Amino acid sequence: MNYRCHFCMKVLTPMKMGPLDRLVWFLGFRQMYCQHCFIAHYRPFGLLKLVLAPFRWVYYNLADEE
Repeated sequence: MNYRCHFCMKVLTPMKMGPLDRLVWFLGFRQMYCQHCFIAHYRPFGLLKLVLAPFRWVYYNLADEE
């Protein structure tokens, strides 16, 4: 499951972690960026990513139906 940019739909790449990013990493989030748009996003990873995966699927597949 790859995260994609909301604007151009290209796959996001993990950024190098700085001192403050290590604190966020312990919370279960990782900063990723789009190489095309240069926009950074925080995305869950590891166990948190697996826990949130069903909600993500529902949001992207069922929320837009009308």
